[in-house]
Amino acid sequence: MTHGHDSLSQPPAPEPGVLRLRIDPTFGDTGQLKLRVSPELAQHTLEQLRADGAEASIGAEFGLATDLVILAVMMKDNGAWMTLRTVIEAVATRNKDKRIRFELGDSTVEMDGYSANTVERLMDDAHRQFDERAQKWEEMQRRLRPSQPDDDAS
Repeated sequence: MTHGHDSLSQPPAPEPGVLRLRIDPTFGDTGQLKLRVSPELAQHTLEQLRADGAEASIGAEFGLATDLVILAVMMKDNGAWMTLRTVIEAVATRNKDKRIRFELGDSTVEMDGYSANTVERLMDDAHRQFDERAQKWEEMQRRLRPSQPDDDAS
């Protein structure tokens, strides 16, 4: 089941008190990733993203009731992925004494503290999904564009 503008299925709700960090690669040519975080994580995560050079802002969706804050992050190149990974590691490290739930689609990993392997696996999966969606978008756009006459044919 999807909610609002999400095109990824949603996992079941976590237990109360669990911090959430959800990665939603968007579909289309926006080059944007939605990082949804518990309100307790939002300000620090946004500040960390900006301090590390990411183009990030608080996002909004209409018609979507959620308990998560949306951070829109521009993903222009692999450097942006490295920045995002670094920021997520910093947030997880800062909250290592709390239970954190990482979400990607209907996949969830809950952990007490910080696990470099978990963050790395999550980020690799998110990057792969982001690239797959971008490729599908490009293929769809090519099919929709009218064929251009070959300039060399004249």
